[in-house]
Amino acid sequence: MAFNNNRVTKIVQVRSGLYHIYTTGGVHWAGVKAVADLLGRSIAETRKLQVKIVG
Repeated sequence: MAFNNNRVTKIVQVRSGLYHIYTTGGVHWAGVKAVADLLGRSIAETRKLQVKIVG
């Protein structure tokens, strides 16, 4: 999921396996697979994280 080439500014875990991804273009819902792809991690590793990235 490329998020229309917008810069990701923040990822917040809403509940298990569901995230809000904040970009310069708006807010997007995403599952664990999309977040794992963004972080360059496996799905299993991503599920273990409490993700809050501020950039």
